[in-house]
Amino acid sequence: MMFFSQTNNEEHFVMSHFEDKLNPNSTTDEVLEAVEELLQEMISFQDRKLAKYARSIIPNLTDEDILQPHDFPLLDKNIRFQYEDGQLASLRGFLLAFRSRIVRKINTEM
Repeated sequence: MMFFSQTNNEEHFVMSHFEDKLNPNSTTDEVLEAVEELLQEMISFQDRKLAKYARSIIPNLTDEDILQPHDFPLLDKNIRFQYEDGQLASLRGFLLAFRSRIVRKINTEM
């Protein structure tokens, strides 16, 4: 997946942690919980990656500043920052869609 650095040990930890939680006898609920946890870990990783990159451009940025890149022309015009921010937004969107789908499934089973 593109949001992980090939040289980052954190990628290996996230994937091995995910794989350790599942086995051939895992229930559907266990799989869904593991997938959601993996998504949250991926979001956290990408959030840290984005913040680190943004602060390499403008050192004293706050977390709030990073959420408002249009206030900082150096970020707003930076293609790599926009790409990394888009990756983060996509992961967050997928997590919301995933949760929505689960809630819809639970509601239809009731």
